[in-house]
Amino acid sequence: MSDEICWLVTLFYSKNNTILNCALKINKSLLSEDIIEYPMKPENRKIIKEMLPEHVKSFGPIVEIVPLWDIFVYPDASQKQ
Repeated sequence: MSDEICWLVTLFYSKNNTILNCALKINKSLLSEDIIEYPMKPENRKIIKEMLPEHVKSFGPIVEIVPLWDIFVYPDASQKQ
């Protein structure tokens, strides 16, 4: 089992009536078991929102958090070209 958890976090931007999705990959050691099991609890959403990039978390409230199997970054930063 992976040491990381991946979520697709959806925020509502009321100014434009649009939604914004952001994929988030976090090491589980940074999260409590309660956050991992119940990310949509109001107090957990607040903590997760603080982990989003600055330009994303200012858009509005989190309206949905969906688990993702994995997030792949291409090109893989660990491979030198």
